Amino acid sequence: MTELNDIIDDLDTPCDERDIIEHERQYSEELQTKPVVSSRTQFGYAYVLIKSPYDNDVRLGIKLLQELCQSGVNQRDFVYYLAVGYYRLREYGPAIKYCERVLDMEPGN
Repeated sequence: MTELNDIIDDLDTPCDERDIIEHERQYSEELQTKPVVSSRTQFGYAYVLIKSPYDNDVRLGIKLLQELCQSGVNQRDFVYYLAVGYYRLREYGPAIKYCERVLDMEPGN
């Protein structure tokens, strides 16, 4: 049970504001200087937004992750953090849907 409690604690632990600012800077820089933001940069920014204490940040993180999934890059981590984002917003229906997608991708997980 300790492992499950550690996971839940991690889901609820907000990201440091400096991390959000740094990832936002990287994302904005790529957005202005490259034709397409790299999936790595977009995921990094989405991840810190999902861990933000502010619902609007979490919603933006969800939007960025959904864009990544729609681009054909349907990595398990993108889908998992969509579930986390919806969980953090207390929108449990979509959170469960994305958890089920993770299980479809990795049935043994």
